[in-house]
Amino acid sequence: MGQNLLSFLVTRQINSIQKLNFLLFLYRNPYRTGTIRDFALWLYWGNELVLEGIINELRKVNLIISEGEQYGLSPAPEIRHELENLAQTFDDPLARQILIDRLRQR
Repeated sequence: MGQNLLSFLVTRQINSIQKLNFLLFLYRNPYRTGTIRDFALWLYWGNELVLEGIINELRKVNLIISEGEQYGLSPAPEIRHELENLAQTFDDPLARQILIDRLRQR
C-alpha cells in the first residue's frame, strides 16, 4: 500500500471498515444518489444512525455531497482518482488485508 493512499486515508478520515465499504459502494456506483434510508437498504445496513454519522463525517472532508436529504459521491476528479487507487488496492486480496489491518489499528 502506497504512501499516497495512506495519506488519503488519514486526511479524509477513512478510519473504519464501514466508511471504507460505503465509499467503495459509491465509487462503484458513482451516479447513485439517495437518502440515508436508501443507502441503508441498498447496503443492507440495519442501523441508519451509524450510516448518518458516517455520511456526516464524509461530508465534512468533502467526499460526499448533499442536496437536501439526497447524498452522493463528490464529482471532484482528484477524489475519484484517489478512490480508484483505493478500489484497486481493495481488489488485491493481500493488499486488502493490510488495509483492513491498518483500519483496525486506528
